[in-house]
Amino acid sequence: MQEELHQELTRAVKAKNLPDIINVRKKLETFDPNWIHTIRAKAIEAELKNDWDAAILAWQETIRQKPEGVALVMSFIRCCGLAKQLDRVKFTYDSLAVHVRYDVLLNLAKGSFVHVEPDIRRRFFALARQSDYKCSMIRLFGDDVIGDVEPMEDSGRYDDDVNQLVSYPAYVLPFLGSILIGALEWSAARKLMRAWLDAPEDTFEKKTLLLAESVMGLTGLLEDYYASPKARAVDYTEAEKKKVWIFETAVVHNQASHNLASLRHIIDFVVRTTKFTFDDICVFTSAVSLPVEDLPVMQCNEIGFQTYCRSPQGKTLGRFPNRKNEWLRHELHRLNPEHVELVVFKTVMPTMMKAVYNWLAAQDGKSELTAIIDILPLLSIDLDLVTETNTRADELIIQPFDKLMKLSSVKRFVHCEFSEIANRLAAYDPAGTHFRRAVYPVASVASTYRKPDDDWRVDGRIRVGVLGDTREDKGYPMVPKIISRSDDQALAVEWVVQLNRFKASQFAQDPISQETSAKLDAMPNVTLHNEFYTQDEFYNAFASLDVILLPYSERYDTTSSGLIVEAIELRILPIVPAGSMLEEVARQARAPHIAVSNRSVTGYVDAIKHCVEQGRTSNSAWSDTDLSEFYIELHLERFFSDNGLV
Repeated sequence: MQEELHQELTRAVKAKNLPDIINVRKKLETFDPNWIHTIRAKAIEAELKNDWDAAILAWQETIRQKPEGVALVMSFIRCCGLAKQLDRVKFTYDSLAVHVRYDVLLNLAKGSFVHVEPDIRRRFFALARQSDYKCSMIRLFGDDVIGDVEPMEDSGRYDDDVNQLVSYPAYVLPFLGSILIGALEWSAARKLMRAWLDAPEDTFEKKTLLLAESVMGLTGLLEDYYASPKARAVDYTEAEKKKVWIFETAVVHNQASHNLASLRHIIDFVVRTTKFTFDDICVFTSAVSLPVEDLPVMQCNEIGFQTYCRSPQGKTLGRFPNRKNEWLRHELHRLNPEHVELVVFKTVMPTMMKAVYNWLAAQDGKSELTAIIDILPLLSIDLDLVTETNTRADELIIQPFDKLMKLSSVKRFVHCEFSEIANRLAAYDPAGTHFRRAVYPVASVASTYRKPDDDWRVDGRIRVGVLGDTREDKGYPMVPKIISRSDDQALAVEWVVQLNRFKASQFAQDPISQETSAKLDAMPNVTLHNEFYTQDEFYNAFASLDVILLPYSERYDTTSSGLIVEAIELRILPIVPAGSMLEEVARQARAPHIAVSNRSVTGYVDAIKHCVEQGRTSNSAWSDTDLSEFYIELHLERFFSDNGLV
């Protein structure tokens, strides 16, 4: 009953349906008038009725009941902001534990809670700088958050504040260090972390240790850290008994993420095709990954992968790959591989290849070990870094690959999705002895959601979607203009758009304002989704489309995207930039597609107009489409069989 009411409230709040919220609130009051979700329902109901005083008091009560609830504090701040009463935050904020205040500030600074509008964040920091919040660090990065000045390393105006921050409790310093790194204050972050190293060990918590490892790696204090007694000694006893280790080096964000879908798929595939069972498998994920409740294997969320997945000081790789490899090498050498027979390195960044080779080389000759290495071209980073990685492919990829192939007792198989790096490795190993160019296995999941021929609308309109993570390099700044131009031309189009409003408003170039997203949301032929909470929600929305628009930037000239593969499996016509890897995937799969020769609003609108005129691409047009040769499963089945793992 309790969980059902909670879920019912969540659905009503998500839909912003006031009658439903009132109905659920009445049920909650009957169940338990003092339950935190009953009071939360009252707060949300009061907000929708514009009864701000009642809403603020209700949120304060939820915080009183759960003072560790950062999300509740964020909702309270947002409510005060909407009510234009941010000054009421001060007393509640000061009454929180120090580490909770820092959690709140960290999330506000990074925009982690997308429901807190940017203007409220800006007003909060502007107010905080002018009052005594018992937290001088607000002044430290407040200017940057509200956009007055650019923070600079070693800037003298921060000296007094940094010296004061050093005296804060040790468990707070990693949070501060993380914020300072976000503001590019590298010297200040190093000073705080040196103070953390000098602090007594009994002042630390596990959560702080995990974050501290990340900050230590980014500030370059590895030698100091590993020489100290604070270097984390995780108990891997149970994990080391397992025969199969899967390292998911990307972050598992949510139940709808590609990383999670791919992780589930590879686990099921290993169990289905090899001699191993679920009980034989341990999955190592990032310390910042979310635990997967129904994953049928042991999980170990202890490896600090976030340390070497991020880019350091400025937009250049610099010497950071060496630091990344040093960090990963230390992480891996904490593990005793006595019982392991199969190791899968998933989503290995190019800058991790040396560390993977070094670890495998250390095992060579000691045991019969089988290794699968899935190289993922750099994603979610600047085009400059992708270009630099491709330029340095010999150093980062080819040289470790060449050494890897010379190991004696370690059997190995390397694969990479469509990208310039994959092309280089394929050319280096033309016989395909140790390398295969292969796409992510998530398409095998997507295909189960494919719509049959008779399950389509007949209203003469086509449904065009823009789905995926809201990023500038995915062409999102053009989307409102494309929709507007299509509307001006009276094209018979229904739009389905996944748009994270906060991320869109923070674009460096041509940000999408709240006003613009509100106008899109108000258009009768546009459906906006902030996010999809489950894999079913995402794929059902995807499968309902006639056309998927992928107006990606030049970065995708040298790397592919999972969406193009899923579009092909779902038989959704993709519109892609000509000359990109997305076009290459569609071409090699012999899949229907439209390639736009210039990345412009006009070019994409013309392509959509063509789709409207031609109508939906029939399933028969996809009859020759085949990506199976590029699915990693086919090659792994042969590899497992050849090496006696079946």
